[in-house]
Amino acid sequence: ETGLSESEFVRRFHNTLDELIIPDDRQELTDAIATARRTNTMLKCEVSIHYGYGNERRDVSIVGHVETDSEGLEWLYVLVMMQSDPYVEQMDEHDHGGGTVIPFDYSFDQDVLTIRAPSGNVQADDVIMSHFVEGLEALPPYMSKTSAAKVIATLSDLRQHPTAGFSDIKCALRGEAEQRWYHINYTCDADVNGNAVTMHGYAQDASDQMGSVRWWRRQAEIDQLTGLLNRNAVEQNINLTVRTQGAGMMFMVDLDGFKRVNDELGHLVGDALLRDVAGALNKCFRENDVIGRYGGDEFVAFMAYGRGDQRALAAKRAEAIIRAVKEVNAACSVGVALCNSHEATFYDLLEVADEAMYTSKEQGKGTYTILAM
Repeated sequence: ETGLSESEFVRRFHNTLDELIIPDDRQELTDAIATARRTNTMLKCEVSIHYGYGNERRDVSIVGHVETDSEGLEWLYVLVMMQSDPYVEQMDEHDHGGGTVIPFDYSFDQDVLTIRAPSGNVQADDVIMSHFVEGLEALPPYMSKTSAAKVIATLSDLRQHPTAGFSDIKCALRGEAEQRWYHINYTCDADVNGNAVTMHGYAQDASDQMGSVRWWRRQAEIDQLTGLLNRNAVEQNINLTVRTQGAGMMFMVDLDGFKRVNDELGHLVGDALLRDVAGALNKCFRENDVIGRYGGDEFVAFMAYGRGDQRALAAKRAEAIIRAVKEVNAACSVGVALCNSHEATFYDLLEVADEAMYTSKEQGKGTYTILAM
């Protein structure tokens, strides 16, 4: 049992396990869940799933664990990994920290991180870290400075905007003698007000395959249509940049009249235009700036402040964006948010930049608006 009846689960989740897993393998997963629940151990099994629009068949490994909430309901948290994933291929070849896949939970209210016993080592003890964020701010020896900043920024953002995501961090997760790279996958539970309550996730040892990990991570970060960062990656990169740089400007770029292009000329032409716009925008920013496709015909970019008047710099960059987009036979409206705080999150910036962009739309499109936070 997972805390929901089958009909309740189907109503709440459109991509259900029943639809995803090949019928012949469903009983195998059900039996594995029952065993993990009865023995209080990690769930591990291999099944085949329907994959992609062409209903292709792919082999996956599933690991998971069952948690009981404060109301006595049992919930199943799983991580699904393609068999071609380098983590899966190495799962049985390394034994760092007692196993490759390590589940964890984080309580936002209590600021407590619980690192569960890793897969393959049912006799290992949980590691409980109280005052977790407070400890990270003191730069503990078990985590690199950059990774600590990344974790703090991510938790700050997730507190008000709970979602699922991934990250790579360097740390000694279970007290190892040296720091290792871990790939983190996570999801959040939220209360009725939309605030994060608990994070559930899995850490996978990545040090032995770090070269391959970078490639796989890059594939997960890229918007396949435009080649820019995708929505999840641009959020995480901007959060990290703000946390480390503390001052900069976010640009929200929205194409004018793009719906008409799709309706009158077709989606293939619309897709080609989006690729052209992405290439034009990419030329407007430096290599270390963050730029990505936020969704549909919206693009987001962030650059740290340089020398000189920041508002004048923002105006110059916004004008360059509008000119570059015109060169590929399109038009856009731009909103800019100026930030001077290490504590700001991606969504804080987005709210201001979005407001500025809609002000530009109301002014007749093809213009820019700059607002300070």
